[in-house]
Amino acid sequence: MPYQFDAVAVLDHLIAKCNAVLGDRRKRAAKMARLAGVPELESAAIDDEEPLTAHEVKAAVDAMMSTHKMRQQQGRYLLRDASVAFFTDYHGQLQSETLGLLGKIDPAGEWSPLVRQKVEDAMRTLLVDLQAKMERFIAQPGAPAAS
Repeated sequence: MPYQFDAVAVLDHLIAKCNAVLGDRRKRAAKMARLAGVPELESAAIDDEEPLTAHEVKAAVDAMMSTHKMRQQQGRYLLRDASVAFFTDYHGQLQSETLGLLGKIDPAGEWSPLVRQKVEDAMRTLLVDLQAKMERFIAQPGAPAAS
């Protein structure tokens, strides 16, 4: 026999080669997921040793745009400026209407001054709490607005 191989060594070499190829694929898939803005699909640590090809960069950009469009359609993304303007206007109207409620609830002034003051204080406290909550939300988008 002209060739003799140690079967165990050959199989170990083939398994190691397959594992290396699979590891490279995982790294590339994780890098593509990160670049596409889909961290949920990122399954491995990313080592930026090997640059992506032009085709891979284009695929990542296409995936990122597609993901962004889908998230917009699902309502997961909002335009920040429009949202802040809406919340500010909404809260301003809420404040002015709430503070004007006492005149609508008790137009003849039949409530005792103590009851009227308690209701007004409760309304103001609620509005101040809501204002603080809205300001926290606007300052840190994406973070839950704690009560």
